[in-house]
Amino acid sequence: MNLKRVLIGEHDHSQYEALSEFFAGREIQTVWVTTGQQALERFDETNPDLVLIDALLVGMPGVKVIQRLREKPGGGLFKAVLMSSAYRAFQDQYEHLKRLGVDSFLAKPVDVTELERLLRELFALGEPEMPIDVAVGDDRQWISRRIGREGTLAEVPLGKLLYTLYKYERNGALRMISESVSKIVYISRGNPVFVTSNLSNESLGRYLLSREMITTEQYNASLQQMISSGKQHGAVLIEMGVLTPHQLYTALIDQIKEKILKIFAWDDGEYHFTAGDFELDKNLCLSQNAPKLVLEGIRRYMSLQRLEEYFRDFTNVRPVKTKTNLVETGQVVLKPSEMKYYRSVGRQQNIGRILSESSLTLTESLQLLYFLITIEAVVVDRRQQQRRRRKREVGDRRSKREILEAREARAAGGKIPLFQKRVSQAYERYP
Repeated sequence: MNLKRVLIGEHDHSQYEALSEFFAGREIQTVWVTTGQQALERFDETNPDLVLIDALLVGMPGVKVIQRLREKPGGGLFKAVLMSSAYRAFQDQYEHLKRLGVDSFLAKPVDVTELERLLRELFALGEPEMPIDVAVGDDRQWISRRIGREGTLAEVPLGKLLYTLYKYERNGALRMISESVSKIVYISRGNPVFVTSNLSNESLGRYLLSREMITTEQYNASLQQMISSGKQHGAVLIEMGVLTPHQLYTALIDQIKEKILKIFAWDDGEYHFTAGDFELDKNLCLSQNAPKLVLEGIRRYMSLQRLEEYFRDFTNVRPVKTKTNLVETGQVVLKPSEMKYYRSVGRQQNIGRILSESSLTLTESLQLLYFLITIEAVVVDRRQQQRRRRKREVGDRRSKREILEAREARAAGGKIPLFQKRVSQAYERYP
């Protein structure tokens, strides 16, 4: 059974926008209704393959709507999914409703990862598995790490994930979850091209409002027109004369990019990669290569505090440039000041000395170095890092002064940025 049309019964426009964008990226038509009576009226003209309906739909409970729809001609051909914010708390009670014509259930707010799984189950869509399972680094010189098809972002940061998929030109879907936030980034030949999110504030309408491309009055009027016409939000805004097709296209592409970049702000989360080709609307795909996106994400969201934590055991480690990398081949273009910094790497200097001689700010220097390590343009001997970390943990390399400072900081509820202090001292030694 193919999935081409979806009838969505949802009174909350922000929830509908998130669902609508999820289906729009797959070229699946959606029709929005906000009451039970509207669902009954629009069913015949829509002829949906899937009815996704709120349990507490205005005017008629979702279960009753599904029962009435089942009585119509062709009422046994569609799949029905009931959405409820109480589903997790009363899962056993809800399961009994399957005898009334409900095929499955979704908890609200809808998790796009769970929705994706449910669609595969209901419509017998295959899920080809081809894990990443690649080694990072050269086993002969550097400690190798394996990146599996699932793990945590604390172990494998987003930048490293995207670069690895780019390096091996993978196709598939990268699911990422952090607390209640769920996103799926679709990858084509190693590059991120589309993303879905369960955050209602990342919908197209909210994005346009935040960029002041539409007013609140235009936003509300477009939602009403969406209900009456069943058209996508972007198409409605064009018909209203609020946006030109070019403005809409630019906004859609920028919105996709922003939703991906915001994942770089996550401190932790889980990921799962599913290999395969997914049907996406090619007109709504991002055309930016992964390394460039990774660099922008690092510049925006890798704060000095996060970088200091990452590099705290690297101060005296000497980084080495790889012979053939994205910078050398021209696939990554750096600014002149950044190129000067890049060339300083590999001159038999440790990271502290490189930072002290950099014309960039400390944050910029660490961000660029982090990026160069991520894309394997620069490598560090992680065996040195691990040895230093073990020694630091047992306190062998901590001076009495550092121990006293750390104790004072803990007593004050703060933390002494020792790495930053060492770098500052290095700046003073090398004017």
